[in-house]
Amino acid sequence: MASLASHINVWETCLQLLRRRGYRLAVSLPDDDDDASCGWTAEKDGFTFWADNPVELLGLTAVYEDVRPEADQPYWWSANTSREGSP
Repeated sequence: MASLASHINVWETCLQLLRRRGYRLAVSLPDDDDDASCGWTAEKDGFTFWADNPVELLGLTAVYEDVRPEADQPYWWSANTSREGSP
């Protein structure tokens, strides 16, 4: 059994972590007649992240914090992710 899983009961913890890390958070709710799901966004330092839920949002911001891009350029997230020389 997993110690932690991606589930709605972890969302609040993820949102609190994002707030503590300085992200501005927002959620977009679908129109009543729309079948779309919610969209969650986090913004910080000119970068915007969008996900289907707060667990995914936390994961995307973890990539940003690890890569530390200087500018919001195409495919910035693939920088510094080469497996060459990795343990």
